[in-house]
Amino acid sequence: ATETLIDRAKRSHDVEEALERVEQAEEALRRAREKDVRGAIAQALIDALERATRDQQLPAVFRRARELFSRITQGRYELRLRQEGVPEFTALDQIERRGRSLDQLSSGTRVQLLLAVRIAFVEQQEQGVKLPLLLDEVLGNSDDERARAIMEAVLELAREGRQIFYFTAQMDEVARWRALFVEGMAAGVELREIDLLQVRGLERQLEIPFVVPPARS
Repeated sequence: ATETLIDRAKRSHDVEEALERVEQAEEALRRAREKDVRGAIAQALIDALERATRDQQLPAVFRRARELFSRITQGRYELRLRQEGVPEFTALDQIERRGRSLDQLSSGTRVQLLLAVRIAFVEQQEQGVKLPLLLDEVLGNSDDERARAIMEAVLELAREGRQIFYFTAQMDEVARWRALFVEGMAAGVELREIDLLQVRGLERQLEIPFVVPPARS
């Protein structure tokens, strides 16, 4: 019986057939891989052309607002304009790789976006000369998150060479700005305080409170 089994095995082609199936499977896998690679490259080229075409059709104000918004948020968000149907702004979260509508953004991020869009419009009117930005107690009704977002955005604009005048009669707001410089968050920005009461020869009625760094957003 053993000799019969051995003789049958010698005449069998099971191994050859199995090796042939392996080769066929490997060839099919190579073809599928090459197809997927070509598809991925084609999609990347299509996406690149779509972005280039989309950007060419967008106004310069939007492109500048997108650049400012990205810088202000330290690369976290990219401003998008959805043009299908009713045009609307969206923000691409670069960390989570998902789009967010404006009402899905935090209040601080919405403030940063609003500031970026306004500055972009201003720059289109400047004709190359950067006009000073005047802010009057814009932190007055802001919680810690919004205040921090506004201050960091203003500092980013100052780093680009824009002069910022911030007016306030609130001593706690002065303390907030001082705290940001104490933290080292204002590197590359020159701070100069002007006490208008002192300039006018009047006596100060309120003292600036102890500097407490504002909470991070």
